[in-house]
Amino acid sequence: MFEEAFSCRLQLCIFCQVVVGLHSVVLSKASEHGLTTVKQAANTREKLRDSKNIDVIDRLEKVLDSPEAQGLVWHKTYYAHFTGNSKLERLCLKLRPQILNNYLHCFDTVG
Repeated sequence: MFEEAFSCRLQLCIFCQVVVGLHSVVLSKASEHGLTTVKQAANTREKLRDSKNIDVIDRLEKVLDSPEAQGLVWHKTYYAHFTGNSKLERLCLKLRPQILNNYLHCFDTVG
């Protein structure tokens, strides 16, 4: 029932939501530490306006604070890509000038 509410298949990788086939890569079950790390990464990516991962961020926001979060699974490679500090730092460096420029532009139009 919860799953239908936001069209996310919880038995699939929370990041990619793809059925790979009979010989798919093993999915890892979420641990408490993993859930905390994913939540922090999702918050960071949302603050940085990571439009490339907006669908993933939306899915995570809807499920992370629910009881269903304990049953989440993911591919290790997608987890590492989404939560990796080097990826987040690179995203920050890439997007920060755009965010700062938009912020400063708001002050230009106010006066």
